[in-house]
Amino acid sequence: MTTAEMRDILLKLAHRLIVAAWKQAEVHPDRLYLYTTILRQLGLYEDARELLDTESGRFVCARNLSCDYLRREIMKVGGWQTEEGDIAEQRIVEKRSAISLYQYICHLEAPAGIATGSSLHLS
Repeated sequence: MTTAEMRDILLKLAHRLIVAAWKQAEVHPDRLYLYTTILRQLGLYEDARELLDTESGRFVCARNLSCDYLRREIMKVGGWQTEEGDIAEQRIVEKRSAISLYQYICHLEAPAGIATGSSLHLS
């Protein structure tokens, strides 16, 4: 079992390595989760929030439940529940408008795509 002192040293070392090797263009959900977990364990909530608020961080969190759960936990611990509520409300509005738009487009395209026996002929 790793002692608490050694664990802190290892976490700080991992943080240094990740900062040096982090590439914003190559964000993978596992890497984002690992790095965010290290930041949370070190108590660097502000840094974790900055990382998760990047374009790639938002993209990964929107598609990965583990990363999104960790993002919500960091928002709670950091005291940013109000902002988290605003973000959740914005997502709901965007999803509803996307669904409404999709239903509208499908409604317009449906009659045009129906094939009847009289519309099919051999030339």
